Order: sequence, then structure tokens, then C-alpha cells
Amino acid sequence: MSRKLIIYYSRSNATRTLAAELVQALGADVIALQEPRSRAGVAGFMRSLWDASRGVLPPIAPLHVDPSHYDLILLGTPVWAGRAACPMRRFLCDAAHRLPPTAYFCTYGGRGYDTAFSDMCTLDGKAPVATLAIRRAELLQGHYTEKLDRFVAKLNIAERWGEIVDPTPHSVPLHGH
Repeated sequence: MSRKLIIYYSRSNATRTLAAELVQALGADVIALQEPRSRAGVAGFMRSLWDASRGVLPPIAPLHVDPSHYDLILLGTPVWAGRAACPMRRFLCDAAHRLPPTAYFCTYGGRGYDTAFSDMCTLDGKAPVATLAIRRAELLQGHYTEKLDRFVAKLNIAERWGEIVDPTPHSVPLHGH
């Protein structure tokens, strides 16, 4: 069985909720990306959208583990203005060169998960093994378990077929959600 690490950022706890579900389903370790400045409330929401539209890469706290010691990294983010959240973009800019194969998951309001995944793929330098996009309303209503189960199954199949340990870069992200 491969070692999996979930690295996520969550401003409003939606992505944190999804990360917790994945920890349970995969038995993965987990780390939340932390910023020194809070993005809570309406002001934090507005700053998040502004920063995303300008491509701001905020400082984040260093991780207490080395992601390269894992076989698979699951990267989770909310979608901000059609992009991965700024702290996740910062992480990928800093660490993509040393990441093993990755899978992506996100929470989003109305649209933009596809461009957020494309953004992550560009920063990561390789296509993800699998992707999962859950609309915030689906998460709040509990209507996401089928998508979650398909994502976990795809990761398990990729592990069995040796795709997770294949570090070969790919050029096109896979959008199976």
C-alpha cells in the first residue's frame, strides 16, 4: 500500500471537510496549509478574490514533513475566481519540483474547477492521477458521496496498476469527477 499525504487549503472549512472525508477513505496523512494573515469573514473573502485575480502568492508556513517521502500527494483547494486558492498556488510554486504523483480535489461555488485544475497542472508540471470537484452546495447537502467514491476507486485502481509510482510527466490533466 502506498503512502498518501493530503495537503489542502481551506478558507471557509468546505475544503477541510472534503479533506477529512478523504483521510477516512484513504488512511492518508494530512496537512493544512497555513497563512500568517487570516482570510476570515467578508473582508477575507473579498481579499481572496482580489488576490486570486491578481495572481498574488502569499507567504505560507513551512510544512513539517517532506512531501517527497510519500508515494501520492492529494492537493485540495477552494476555487477562487477560477483559480486554485493563492496559498495552494504558492505551495505548488515552491514545491512542485519535488512532488511525487499528485491528485487534485476542490470545492467551488458555481464554476471554475476546470480552470483551477488546469492552473494547478501548469504549476505542478504534470497531470494529476485523478481529480475531484465538489460544488459547495453538494457538500453542504451531503450529495457528493458518489463522486467521492469514484475518486477513491480511481486512486485505488491507479495504485494497483502502478500509475501512482510512475513519475512520468503528462501533458493533459484528467478530469474524472
